[in-house]
This record gives sequence, structure tokens and C-alpha cells, in this order.
Amino acid sequence: MDDRLSTISKQGQRERQASYQVLLNELFQGPASPSDFRTFLAAVVNDSAGTLLTRAILQSFVDGLEKISDPANKAEIIKESLVAVTGPSFEEQTTALRLKLADYYENNEEWTEAAKVLQAIPLESGHRTFSDVERLDIYIRIVRLLLEDDDTVSAEGFHNRAALLINSTDNKETHLKYKLNHAKILDSRRKFVEAGLRYHEISFVGELAESDRDLALSAALNCAVLSPAGPARSRLLAALYRDERTKVLAHSNILSKMFLDHIIAPSELSGFAATLQPHQMARVAASAPIRGFEDEEEEGKKGPETLLDKAVMEHNLLSASRIYNNISFGGVGLLLGLKPSAAEQMARRMVDRIIMFEPMGVGTEGMVSNVAAKHGEEGEEEELGARETKRWDLQIRKTANSVEEIAFRVEAIMATV
Repeated sequence: MDDRLSTISKQGQRERQASYQVLLNELFQGPASPSDFRTFLAAVVNDSAGTLLTRAILQSFVDGLEKISDPANKAEIIKESLVAVTGPSFEEQTTALRLKLADYYENNEEWTEAAKVLQAIPLESGHRTFSDVERLDIYIRIVRLLLEDDDTVSAEGFHNRAALLINSTDNKETHLKYKLNHAKILDSRRKFVEAGLRYHEISFVGELAESDRDLALSAALNCAVLSPAGPARSRLLAALYRDERTKVLAHSNILSKMFLDHIIAPSELSGFAATLQPHQMARVAASAPIRGFEDEEEEGKKGPETLLDKAVMEHNLLSASRIYNNISFGGVGLLLGLKPSAAEQMARRMVDRIIMFEPMGVGTEGMVSNVAAKHGEEGEEEELGARETKRWDLQIRKTANSVEEIAFRVEAIMATV
């Protein structure tokens, strides 16, 4: 190989291109190793004949790669060639090589490696000028590959770049890929309401195959179930419940119960949980107990363990507030499978999010005020079925009594000092 290259380098400029082409054809036809191609390309790039001759040979090399039937061997040759071919003068050829290498990695489901190869293409600062559409297509592809390996942070950065270019094309397929990437990013970021709305929108795209539309609809249902209780989730549930296509989905019963505010038993979730993606079953941090009310002897869990647990428990708490006029936190804990103190903590947080509480007189039924803690003696009876006004008065009376009791205790302590 070295002798042939040395001989060619001594030829005239016209003869060199033909000689390089003959040697390149021999390499493609014979049992040449990736290192042989690297040696050949390095000699061509360093030849003093000029850039035009080098580009022509490099383009012949790129086109000739289609003659190699073994994908793994082809990938090795491309990797060796990218080491040999450097410099801004050959960006068109190196870009073509990177696209071919990315195809190989993608076909072998090496998503991150494929994304890294595409990221190495100088779309912004190179000597070659890429059109907005070309850059948009590559950015969208990078985002899709990164999402396959759940690298949401990196994917979102490239998605933001694509967002600046999306209006440069009217291609429906490109817009659909962009929307799907956006929905997946929102899903991975646990913004389930927004993700569900976008999945539902995608499920109406007629250009998609029916099976793909069903997948998008199922993804929308999953996001609706995982969404935190509140008005936004209610609107998403309503849109899906009124969509006749959801009636044939495997877990339409979960959707129906959530929309109708029915309590969902844990036994009903086993099959549904198996369909969720890993990030949708992520564990949640345990809630800190409320000071003064934690009790080691309380039965039940200290809080939801996964995102699904949290979403369903919040839903069941909201459903309970539609059913009961008054219920203790012990009863709520029994219903949710939580310790009473954990049930109170969940109710407090839902009030903080202004999910179930509205000012008196608005006419909203089933408020969180229906759930009242009882920390009195064991023999104390709960008052059930009181009207809104009477219940409100009772809570004020209990608060006043508690304040008065504290004042008496403070006074007694001060008397002994």
C-alpha cells in the first residue's frame, strides 16, 4: 500500500486522480482492512495536488461505501476514515460519513452513540452552509435518539434549537416528529397534563397509521392517570372520556373511574402499572410527618411510593371528599392505605395547591374541608352529616377551645416559675 501511494504521489496531477481511483476500487473489491482505507485517505488528504482532486476522491469513497455488504465492517471503515479526513475543506464529505455512521448505530439501537455522531456535525459554525430545513431535520433526529435512552436534559436543549427553526418548513412529517418529541419531553419531565394534551392531539393526525394513533391515544390516557388532581387534569380526562376511541383501550375502566370520581382500588392498577414506562413509575420522596401528630404505632404507609401511587391516592382523596360530608384522617388513611398523619399531610398539600378548596358560598361540593382530623380521646365520637355552616362553626369552636386550653396551660406553667 505504501509503495503504491508513494508512486502515485510522484505522478503528474492528471494521472494522480485516475491512479487514486484505481487503487480505491481495488480496496473496495479486495479484502482490505479499515486501516488500509485510513492509510489511503490520509495520503489523499495530504496530497499536494489540491483540494479539488481530494474532494473528488473522497466523494468516490463515500459513494463506494454502498458496495460493502457487511454493516459492521462498513462502520469500522467510516470510523477510521473520520480519523484520517479532517479540516473544514471536506465538511460535505465528513457530514455524509457521519450520517451513514449514525444510521448504523441507530439500526443497532445504539441511540446515544448515534446522537453523538450527529452532534459532531458542525451545523452552526462550520464552513459549509446548512439550510434551516437541514439543521431542523438533524436536530429533530438527535432529540428522538436521545429520548430513546431517556436523556431528557440533552434532548430538551436540542429541541429548543429545533423550536427556533420549525417555522422554516411546511412539511407535515417534520412537524409531526417535532410535536411527538415535544410530547415525550413533557412526559419525561413529568408534565403529564401538557404531555397528555399533545399526545391526544397527535392521535387525530390522519397521516399516521392506525396503530400509531392508538399508541398516541394510550400515551395520552397514561399521562391523564398520572396527572396531579386538579382542574387541568379534569379537562384532560373529560376530553379523553368523550373520545369514543378510548372505549376500546385496555385500561379504559381506569379512565372512566377517574372521570366519574369513583374510588380506584389498588388491585385494579396492577395491569395498568405494567404498561407504564420506567420514568412514569419513578419513586417519589417520602413526605415529612406533621410535627406533633406522627405516631409509630399508626398502621399504613408513610406516603405514596411511586408517581402512580401519588396520582391515584390524590384522586381517591378527591373522590372521598365527594362522598363524605365528614370523615376523620384515620378513615382517610384507611381508605388510602396510609397512616392518618400521612393522609393529613397529603390533604394539606392538596389544599396548598388549591385543588379542592374554594371559598364558602361558591357552590362547589366535595371540598377538602370535608376531611377533618380527629386527635381527641379514643372515645370521642365523630360528627357526621353536618351541614356546611354547622361544620364551619364547629371547626371554629374547636379551634377556639384549643387556643383557650393552650392559654390555661401557659398560665399554669408561668405560675410555677
